Amino acid sequence: MALRGSLIHDVIAEFSTRYPTGKLPEDAQEQLHKIVDAHLSKWSNIAYIDLFWRQKFSVILNWFLEEEGRRRDERFQVVVEKEGRLELPVGQRLILITARADRIELHPGNHYQIIDYKSGNPPSKLAVSSGRAVQLLVEAAILSKGGYRLSDKTAQDIELFYWQLKGRETASAKIDDVTPDEFDVSIIFDQLLALVQSFENEDQPYLSEPNSAQRPKFSQVRHLARIKEWRAFEVNDDG
Repeated sequence: MALRGSLIHDVIAEFSTRYPTGKLPEDAQEQLHKIVDAHLSKWSNIAYIDLFWRQKFSVILNWFLEEEGRRRDERFQVVVEKEGRLELPVGQRLILITARADRIELHPGNHYQIIDYKSGNPPSKLAVSSGRAVQLLVEAAILSKGGYRLSDKTAQDIELFYWQLKGRETASAKIDDVTPDEFDVSIIFDQLLALVQSFENEDQPYLSEPNSAQRPKFSQVRHLARIKEWRAFEVNDDG
């Protein structure tokens, strides 16, 4: 799943880099499938990749071209695989926050859409709104402070989306708007700054899983924190 997601991600990114502005060229489908062929050829020694994945890619990319044609006009602009940087003052130091955005669309009126591609199930709007899924929120905070270097104007009108690229004949893809209700990106920036500054307090612990009821599915530090060992001693006090 991870490799397939990376491949389709790379194909879309390369195509969008070639055509970052305006309407699609007349031979868009031909150019897109040439990119697919180039990427799949790197894995020609693994038969099932071409045999099974090419069909899924075709379904996803047909949807992608249709969606791109609907979204694009002469003023359309998109950047992909863009790294953003944000320096936050903490005491006498500056802490650097970075985030690579899959896709940022620039629309008239200084309006932005931050989009993340998912081949699996994306986080829900509730997960984003509650701060359990922070990726797009951090990207929005960086964007609002000019960290992606896209415009001289301050970005405040920002929407957040996941594009779930399924590749099934009955459900090729799905766009999920996960923008929190009454979204104010300045609040997200303030919360991010407060979080970073809180660790200047030497008594502030670095908790691997601060909310035991909302543990992440995967964790790079779970084994270091000996979570499995300590979980055996947890007590449910809910009655």
